[in-house]
Amino acid sequence: MTSGNRVVAGVELAWAAGTDPGRVRRRNEDALLAEPPVFVVPDGMGGLDAGDRASAAVTAALAERLTGPGPVTVEAVGQALNDAQQRVCAISAGTGRGAGSTVTGAAVVEHGGTPHWLVFNIGDSRVYRHSGDRLARLTRDHQAPASHGTRSHAITRALGTGRATADRWLLPITTGDRLLVCSDGLHGELPDESLRAALTLAGTAESAVAALIRLANRAGGRDNITVVVVDVRAGGATGSTNLAGTTDTGTADTTRRVLR
Repeated sequence: MTSGNRVVAGVELAWAAGTDPGRVRRRNEDALLAEPPVFVVPDGMGGLDAGDRASAAVTAALAERLTGPGPVTVEAVGQALNDAQQRVCAISAGTGRGAGSTVTGAAVVEHGGTPHWLVFNIGDSRVYRHSGDRLARLTRDHQAPASHGTRSHAITRALGTGRATADRWLLPITTGDRLLVCSDGLHGELPDESLRAALTLAGTAESAVAALIRLANRAGGRDNITVVVVDVRAGGATGSTNLAGTTDTGTADTTRRVLR
């Protein structure tokens, strides 16, 4: 597990991140980047080591373009995702077996003179916002319905494919909020109510990450599990933000701006 704290754009953040192969798979094809102002979880796909290489290429591209002492811009995030797409496509072409990666995350940007989260997503990893004891999913899964008799859903967008357009949202950073960025190895094992309860009970980002990975493994651990938790300690907006009850099929109605 990694953890830290830093002030970015006047906002004090404390974070922790961890990844676990789970109880079934030998190889961990997830990756993570928890280096302010950006927090990212890619989930690689492909034969042999192609999935590992794809997710590592995504974190490398975003780290090179986005990490640093201050906030980033919406345009910089878009450029970093384009770079990641090119790198994963090169891996896919070189293997002959195909490779891809989902990616989801959040970056600190300044919008209208105030700090905001730029939340972005390609694939079926997720970003959640926890406020008080309430949980809202901020991203939408890019997946087709599960085929009859299976639990799996086909991914409809991924880096390394021709369908790699990211969904993006802007929302104010609010003091007291907790952000959860995770792979499907977490939310595929635990319902949103279990995520909400664990985030509510955990006093620190580190204890939240440890608890969520432990719970996912207890529930089966059938996939790699990657968790990033970011706490907004100070410097954000004050007051409550409307967070409607979330479901397993859609995002909550929360104050945010969708970017096209």
